[in-house]
This record gives sequence, C-alpha cells and structure tokens, in this order.
Amino acid sequence: EGDETFNVVLSNATNGATISDATGVGTIKDDGTGPGPHNPGPDADDDRPTLGVSAPADQNEGNTFVFDVTLSNAKDSDTVVTLTLGGDINAQDYSAYEYETSPGNWAAVPGNGQITIPANSTSVNVRVVTTDDSLQENSEAITLTANSADSGVKNANTDVSDSANVLDNDAATSFSIDDVSISEGGLMTFTVSRTGDAQASQSVDYASNANGSAEQADFSAVSGTLTFAAGETSKTFTVQTTQDDTYEGDETFNVVLSNATNGATISDATGV
Repeated sequence: EGDETFNVVLSNATNGATISDATGVGTIKDDGTGPGPHNPGPDADDDRPTLGVSAPADQNEGNTFVFDVTLSNAKDSDTVVTLTLGGDINAQDYSAYEYETSPGNWAAVPGNGQITIPANSTSVNVRVVTTDDSLQENSEAITLTANSADSGVKNANTDVSDSANVLDNDAATSFSIDDVSISEGGLMTFTVSRTGDAQASQSVDYASNANGSAEQADFSAVSGTLTFAAGETSKTFTVQTTQDDTYEGDETFNVVLSNATNGATISDATGV
C-alpha cells in the first residue's frame, strides 16, 4: 500500500498550558524500510509484490499463446509494465499481440510496450496469435519480457521473462544424393535432391573422401554448401576424375552430405 499515515491530536491542555504542536503524524511503512520489528517477524514489513512472467506450454503454429504477467500479491495502485516480445519469432509469424483490458476484451499492445496491471489485481493476460504457414522450419521461441519502473515493485527496473516454443506442423524435408558412374578422366555430376515441403530456404554441406577403393590422386577433392531457395528441389555439383594409363578396374569414392539446416533431415547421406 505504500506509506500510510494517521494523526494523533492533542487538546484540552489544563492549568494554563498551551499546545504549540497539536498533531503527531504516524507513518506506517510497507516497503521494508522499517524500522522493525513487526508482528510476527523481527524485520521491517515489506509487502511490495514481485513482478513475473509465466509462459504457456509449447504448441503448434497457428495456436494462440497466452502469457501471464503477474504480481506476487496485490497492490493498491496501478502498476505500469513495459513488455518486449522477442525470441526467434518475426512479424510474419504472428497476426496479433494483445493484452486483456477486461475479461474477454483485448487490445493491441502499444508500440512503447506499456500496459497496466490495475490496482488490486495480480495479473494481466498477454496473447500472441501465431500464423499457420506452409514453411517447414525449426521450432521458434516466443520470449515475453516484462519490466516495471514502479518503486512499489520489489524487483523494479529488472527484466523478467519466460519463453514458449512454436512447433512446426509442416511436412519435413529431406536431402539425398545419387550415385554416379563415369569412365576415368570424365567429369562426374552428382545431384542432391530435396523432398517434402520445399518452401523454406535450407542448405546442406557436401564433402568428398577417399573411403572407397579410389585414391585421392584418382579424383579432385571437393567440398561446399548447397543452398536451396524456396521451391528449389535439386542442385548439382561436379567432381573431376583423373585419366591415367594403368588398368585398375572400377574404383569408388564417397561424397557425404552433412549439416542440413532449418529442420531438414538427410535420408541418403552418401553418394558413391
């Protein structure tokens, strides 16, 4: 409640006495500044609430995520709280960012992020309505951070936050690489294919090795990264083989895929 005061008043002085200061002011402290003791404890009483944020459970994209911005106990005046929406989520990933002004009524969180927890209330709901897109992607975190400069809050000017994950519900994409045969001295062309939902930008690394029967002198080592733009389903790279005069029979080497990004998997990692 903050400081509260009451008065004790002197009156009716007798035998000719006067009263030079008739009013004594009693101040009841409620913020731990004391002095103590108080009943039932030895320390000065501190009823200032602590600001907190509570996130909902993880759920699929397209759902509404409702966060609770809370005070640990009630306060007899309004509390202004500044909110920041962060994490992995971008503007295209949600359609609404709102707070509940009264039961069932919602308003957009203003540009400065400031909302009010009304006097004698202990929470305000904040919701983020996520977008159900067609991009296959990693889970995205929504982080809501709250801060209050109100001296009546115990952890004033301190960021508090909590996060929830937006789970992707689109078909997983997968990379695979083919096998290639060519006469020595020829230029091999390997094809890397992407199957499943191909609407996201994704990449995969490739690198050759001499784990087969071929020696490194039989081909030119290669490595690199293939980046697939939205809608692309295949890309190629080449390996130059070496022409020599020795009969050796068939020789093999491997090209291996690794490090698929944005939630993609690798169904066939090795091209021979």
